Amino acid sequence: MLQASERELRLRHPPSALRLQEILGNAPVSKPLLHNGDKHTDYFLVTLNVAEAEQIIEYLLDAEAGAVGHDGETTPQASHFGSLVDAWTQYVKYCNLMFSK
Repeated sequence: MLQASERELRLRHPPSALRLQEILGNAPVSKPLLHNGDKHTDYFLVTLNVAEAEQIIEYLLDAEAGAVGHDGETTPQASHFGSLVDAWTQYVKYCNLMFSK
């Protein structure tokens, strides 16, 4: 999700892409010893604040709207953007829950 978001934001909002590159440049979170995944299953500590994440959501929403077909039907690309928006929205909800206490 981070890699896909970073790719999409390179042209739409380079400062957000750079923030994601910084996160991806850090070492991933340690995996359990019996984990069989490779680098594609890495997890990273995301340190973006809510405002930064909401800005990413806005750019990805614009990308999703731009990827909808002329007939208003969704496209695979629009669905891809929608899944990224959903993931970032969950991150914002988590941050709001954790930091509102």
